[in-house]
Amino acid sequence: MAYRRELEQGSSVWLDWRRGGIGASDAPVIMGVSPWMDAETLWLEKTGRQSGRPSSFAMRRGQILEPQARALYIQRTGIHVAPLCLEHGERRWMRASLDGISDDGSVVLEVKCPGAADHAVAQRGAVPPKYVPQLQHLLAVAGAPVCHYWSYRDGEGALVEVAPDPAYAARLAEREEEFWRLVVEDRRPCAGIRG
Repeated sequence: MAYRRELEQGSSVWLDWRRGGIGASDAPVIMGVSPWMDAETLWLEKTGRQSGRPSSFAMRRGQILEPQARALYIQRTGIHVAPLCLEHGERRWMRASLDGISDDGSVVLEVKCPGAADHAVAQRGAVPPKYVPQLQHLLAVAGAPVCHYWSYRDGEGALVEVAPDPAYAARLAEREEEFWRLVVEDRRPCAGIRG
């Protein structure tokens, strides 16, 4: 069972909490599929040697649009969701800042406000590969049976249902645990390895 954390997403307390574990947005980095960061840079951030990257235009755009994207999701699906921060029941260093979770905990929501290419992937019923680790991480932390990937662009939404993939989730947890051990033991990842 996951542990609820009453944190305001975006606050300094939330940022400190994020640095103290592995979050869903770290999962693509650790699995080597992030186009934005490599494992060594993530390690530098987690060990406090480097401050986090400043928000890009796309990140700020996503933060601004997320509330309206979530509202449209609720309207279209009839599923009420609210943001929530969670820690994994056994691996407290596994953390998730959920864009939404249903009242009964059965649906996790991940909102993306992507560019045209990634949105087109969702319109075809798929998830861009760079987000797969993030969604599986969210499912593992929340223990939910489904994640709704909601791609929102130009006032329209595309929904893709994602089920837990136990084999992938096991590999992900193993890789995340190895990475977190490097952070705790203050041992730098091998240079050039993306995840």
